[in-house]
Amino acid sequence: MKKKGNVWAKALTLGMLAGLAGCSAPSVDDKVVQGLHKLDAQAEYAMDVDWELNTKTDWKNDNDAQKTLVWKSGGAIYEYDRFFMDDGLEKAEIMKTVDHDTTILTLVPDGKGDTVVESVMKASHLDEPFLRPLLERLLFPLDLDAQGNITIPSMFRRDDFNTEFRLVLTELTSFANAYADEFRQRHLDPGDPELTWGPYHMIYDFKTEKDRFAQIDIDEESAGRLGTREFHINQKGTVTFPVFTMTSSQKRTVEALFARPVQKGDRVELKVLG
Repeated sequence: MKKKGNVWAKALTLGMLAGLAGCSAPSVDDKVVQGLHKLDAQAEYAMDVDWELNTKTDWKNDNDAQKTLVWKSGGAIYEYDRFFMDDGLEKAEIMKTVDHDTTILTLVPDGKGDTVVESVMKASHLDEPFLRPLLERLLFPLDLDAQGNITIPSMFRRDDFNTEFRLVLTELTSFANAYADEFRQRHLDPGDPELTWGPYHMIYDFKTEKDRFAQIDIDEESAGRLGTREFHINQKGTVTFPVFTMTSSQKRTVEALFARPVQKGDRVELKVLG
């Protein structure tokens, strides 16, 4: 997203006021803001991503499914992600954010039913940690303007079907010029070679129920060059929001990981979480 920082509360409020003003039906832009507002107001939520395609030619292939749980507890925000490949757990990431400081634990299966800490990382000023999993999936069609309002770039066409609506990228070249930084943020590491990138298509289909996001279908395809290497990325999948089923005991199991020093190689039992 173009603008960083903790401005979502202001943006959501302004968007809601705009959408509710007058008697006219909310626009597609208003519906996106309303969906984010509803989600942000919750104490917890679950989000699943199932990929029909998630291929990266001349690149590391990504997971084919992701299950995410996010909750607020005692002034902290916790996120528990599990990434699957061929129906098996590939890795898990657990995050705790307090104020602007985030600790990220990456866990990998040890082959004996438990997981081992692969890395412990620190991050600061992570953009909107509670909404982060969804915002990461909608990195390209959502933007923040200079006043802190949530906007959808004008390069996307809006198709409105009441409780269902669609965003379709129509201006490929100008979008590529403007959003290369967003692509680098999602896919690259600092120090990677010079990037040349452009999208083939980007389509996002939203389904809502009572102004809440029920399903988002994502279809993104792009290609480019990283240094001397050519690459092709094709991601087509579905985001859903199932019932949050984590118990209080399971939450405490995760939260307890951050109550003691954790380092690479430590064994972690998370079988209780499924």
